[in-house]
Amino acid sequence: MNIDAFIREILGSIVIAGAFFLPMIAAGIMLHRMKEQYGETASQPFTQLPLRPPGESLRLEIDRMSEKLEDHVFTVAVITAGGCMLTVTAPGPLRWMLGVLVFAIVAAVTFWQWRKVKVLVRRLWDYRLGFMGERVVGEELNQLLASGFKVFHDVPFEGFNIDHVLVGTPGVYAVETKTRRKPADIKGQEKATVTFDGETLLYPKGHRDRRALEQARRNARTLAEWLTKATGERVLASAILTLPGWWVDRKTVGDVNVLNPEEIKHSFPNHPKQPLSSEQIQRIAHQLTERCRLRAEPTA
Repeated sequence: MNIDAFIREILGSIVIAGAFFLPMIAAGIMLHRMKEQYGETASQPFTQLPLRPPGESLRLEIDRMSEKLEDHVFTVAVITAGGCMLTVTAPGPLRWMLGVLVFAIVAAVTFWQWRKVKVLVRRLWDYRLGFMGERVVGEELNQLLASGFKVFHDVPFEGFNIDHVLVGTPGVYAVETKTRRKPADIKGQEKATVTFDGETLLYPKGHRDRRALEQARRNARTLAEWLTKATGERVLASAILTLPGWWVDRKTVGDVNVLNPEEIKHSFPNHPKQPLSSEQIQRIAHQLTERCRLRAEPTA
């Protein structure tokens, strides 16, 4: 076989392999164009979007991570399929050499992508657990609407969010939700019990957590500062840390009230020292409503 014939066969193999990807490429281009046309010719019919539901920030992050995961898997699939097709259509004398080269490339790409996928999948599991925890807590807190409370979820701030905010006659409360898995090898009530000594959360197997308490304090402080500026009057906010699925053994009282979600409705004082008037509740609720309104997402 002369060199010209060899080059022609190689080019022919590349063309054949590439032809198998033309439908996929065409479908991708058409889908992108459809999104652009939809964004140009259609608009949402809503004049006002609803308030943010529980776990909205986590939902958006889960969507972004799922798309990244799909991209990694798609990359490996395309390179594998392309390499296999190129090897099958290659000239006989080069097929085995090309097969070894393709295998090495696919193995390297797969290993590189797997390192990213492994981290991404673990984060995705954690975010899904956190999302479900916020949904569980949100469902419990929404029952307080019947008691006259205003309930807001996933209140956005710069770089973070407050999971839930309660506004009622007893005051303003910033609620932080922390969802944690339980160890499978511990049985009975001990498996589901967290001990709170006023400064630290002690989980089974000796795991200690102070960061959740610090985050709850920071959320309450940030909420109070913002509402004070937004309403033009001094607003105080109390911190609640809730642990869905866990029983809390409180050894003492701290500045953060650590509760199971079902305990929250029973935690408010019957005779608050500085109760909020209905006018104050309305002013505070107005600011939170404006901040928690969903924004229209781009269609393309």
